[in-house]
Amino acid sequence: MSKHDQEISAVLHRVAEQEKIPDFVMPTAAIRPRPRQSKRHWYRWASMSIATAGAVLFAAGVGTYVSPDFSAQVKSLIGQGVSNKTHPEGAAQAAQEKVRALFGQGSLDKGIERATIEGHARSVNASVTDQGITIEVQAIMADPTRVFVSYQIKKTDGTLIDPQEIRKNLEKVIALTDEKNQRLTSGVGGGGDRERHLGYLSFTLEDLDKRPVPDQMKLLIDVRKIGTIKGHWKLEVPFSMKEAIAATRIIPVDGRYTTPQGLQISLHTVTEAPSSTVLGIETKWDEGAKKRLSQYAREMTGKTQNPDYAPYVPYQQYRLEYRILDKNGNDVTAYKNEGQGLEQGMLTEGRGSGDRYGHFTWNTAYVPFGESGPFTFVLDAVHVTEPADLTFSFQPEKLAAEPKSVEYKGSLFTVKSLKAEDPRVRENSTVLTVEAALRDISSIEYVWWVITDESGKSYPINGASYDSIGKDAQGREIMRFGLDVGEMEQIPKRLTISLSAVTKRYADVDWSVELPVKQTSKTPEK
Repeated sequence: MSKHDQEISAVLHRVAEQEKIPDFVMPTAAIRPRPRQSKRHWYRWASMSIATAGAVLFAAGVGTYVSPDFSAQVKSLIGQGVSNKTHPEGAAQAAQEKVRALFGQGSLDKGIERATIEGHARSVNASVTDQGITIEVQAIMADPTRVFVSYQIKKTDGTLIDPQEIRKNLEKVIALTDEKNQRLTSGVGGGGDRERHLGYLSFTLEDLDKRPVPDQMKLLIDVRKIGTIKGHWKLEVPFSMKEAIAATRIIPVDGRYTTPQGLQISLHTVTEAPSSTVLGIETKWDEGAKKRLSQYAREMTGKTQNPDYAPYVPYQQYRLEYRILDKNGNDVTAYKNEGQGLEQGMLTEGRGSGDRYGHFTWNTAYVPFGESGPFTFVLDAVHVTEPADLTFSFQPEKLAAEPKSVEYKGSLFTVKSLKAEDPRVRENSTVLTVEAALRDISSIEYVWWVITDESGKSYPINGASYDSIGKDAQGREIMRFGLDVGEMEQIPKRLTISLSAVTKRYADVDWSVELPVKQTSKTPEK
């Protein structure tokens, strides 16, 4: 029996015994993420859970099925001749069967499996029928970081319909709301188990740090069309969040560091929830860096395809590179996918904007770190966008025999080919293939390239493909870019390509923070 199975068995036994969880205290304003004002669709997290076992439906003519409590179901499984003490393998198998019963065998990460085993998922079996078609919500998993729903669509005769049909049309509302029907989400993810025709809905909440967390929430499905069939299918499935809050810890961390580039990093919180571990980080530039970035912005203005894009790119286009090491030195954030679902690694990365000058709050969710702590946050590098001044010309008709290569600050750029796309695949499109051996350059956006012909005409670049080739003899990363060039009806005799910016990797950092893994619960003040 593996260590993972032993952990599952232990958790299963605790759930069956309904161990009490200490009361949870919401973090103070000082340690909660700052309000997010960005209009971008970034991942956000907040607190919620399932405490109700059944569903109350508010659609006329719809039946309701109330399932037994999950822990009672676990007791039943253990009571049927499967004891985690005498048969730990059987208990672990029973836990996995419960996960499959609620959510099938689609691409489920280990966080969802763990939350389900710990009792944060409920069988719902709430349904609504119209025009001979039924939408049935089968199960919901919820904790302070996400909500995950499984559902099916079926005809009266039991024939299953592709569950993605409800997401293919615009005549729908699929969201989470509070008791007053105020929307808490602006989008929904999908997926599913194709063999069982089981669909998934995945939600994150928005801006709950700006308002009190509601005690009750509802899953709202309001659909007016399934495939070509018009009708009205509406479900409202309420659930409580109290149990999941009690099972979650938001732990304050006082970690601060300024990189040699002037990026101020503050590690504020670690959120330990049943289905994920979330790091709350704040980043912004110091005053010296802002002066340098202001000069960068002036250099880049007018040199990219989108004139409005350049002024704020130097401030906003950066990222952190870090690891979370356990007590054995293993990185618990490293991507690991050995089965159907994600075993280990990042689930989602959310970024909220404080201003246009690179002040961000980050809430990055990972598959739960597990019990291998204590853990250490280790910063390895920062990636920063800076101006570039690479410009060179080439003759397309000579590329087949002699590709055009140019050295630039330790990197090598080679134009390999320029070919018109097959019009049956894509009309009015030409692909320019550039291969680059990059030193200390981590990324290049396609909007930073500009292509002009001998007459001065500029051709739009509508997108790009990226392929990692490996490393050359000098240890440089080799990337192949396929730039999608538009409006090039004929191949010019001579072209000039310019690159106005690159994202560079700086590894001259030295910062690590010990992460707390436990927090003593406090009784909320009355």
